[in-house]
Amino acid sequence: MSSIGRPYRVFDKKVSQLFVERTGTARRERVQNTEQDGEWSGWRCCSDARAIRRTAQEIEHEAGVWGEHSLLRCPVPSRSPQASSKSRPLSEQNPPPVWFGEYLSRLRDTYAPELPPPRQFPDPLGGLIRTILSQQNTRRVAQRQWEVLTATYPQWEAALLDGPDGIEATLKSAGGGLSRMKADYIYGILAHLQEHHGGLSLRFLREFPHTPEGHEQARQALAALPGVGHKTVALVLLFDLRRPAMPVDGNMERAAKRLELVPAAWNSHKVERWYAEVMPADWETRFALHISGVRHGRDTCRSKHPLCPQCPLREFCPSASIFELGEAGEREPSELEW
Repeated sequence: MSSIGRPYRVFDKKVSQLFVERTGTARRERVQNTEQDGEWSGWRCCSDARAIRRTAQEIEHEAGVWGEHSLLRCPVPSRSPQASSKSRPLSEQNPPPVWFGEYLSRLRDTYAPELPPPRQFPDPLGGLIRTILSQQNTRRVAQRQWEVLTATYPQWEAALLDGPDGIEATLKSAGGGLSRMKADYIYGILAHLQEHHGGLSLRFLREFPHTPEGHEQARQALAALPGVGHKTVALVLLFDLRRPAMPVDGNMERAAKRLELVPAAWNSHKVERWYAEVMPADWETRFALHISGVRHGRDTCRSKHPLCPQCPLREFCPSASIFELGEAGEREPSELEW
């Protein structure tokens, strides 16, 4: 086994300290000896320094360490080959609980017994731009910006000719924030479509077959547009193309972490991928979860002061008792306080 870039067990603390100081890039941590009587702790040193072998030899020579205590003769046995956790599907790393089906049913029954119709834009490009306007905006402001934008530019070619400055001025006249950023996104998308597709339309996305391969082709085509992130892609796929994407907004993510469906350290992209793996791959079920999940997070599982007593998922939620205890503590002082 080559010594360069591999971990070694060091049986002497003095040798370990010298080794860490000399290699510079090493890191060390206490490890319990599991091969003998377990009464002492050794040091494990890991480094990618190219001079490990030469440095180890020099240190051994200075410290008088030889034989079974040699840095070069006592490698840590390599772990048995296993698939890295990063390569395993998220649904295997974090399987859904046994009550996951009940979770879906209760959300839909409570918040979306009748599903609203999906959006009906003549061209998915309209749905994409409307989704961009909704970012960091209330629904009312986003709708007002959309109405002003489409009144100013009945054809998207006019927006392309007006440029990002003109689009920004139009958005500012309707109120709302991030006007410059959204103007750049909209102009960038229009310019990209004109250059790469010869026209300002996304109708070609409807031509992909409704198969897993077709869904992936549509996803890649949307993701190739400048400024379009994974959440925007998923929203357009679900709402405008009726494809079984699984967008997860902040309301859904917050509730999922309080329910401990997913680890608290996961980012939004990872949470979205997990839902995509564990959810049935039909459009209606995913559409229903998105609608009901957003309403649940907005109306009940709120960021501050969640309404836990009336939550339909309370019996599954390990966070409910914590929030209720906090609310009780705010209402009346503890008996232990003087």
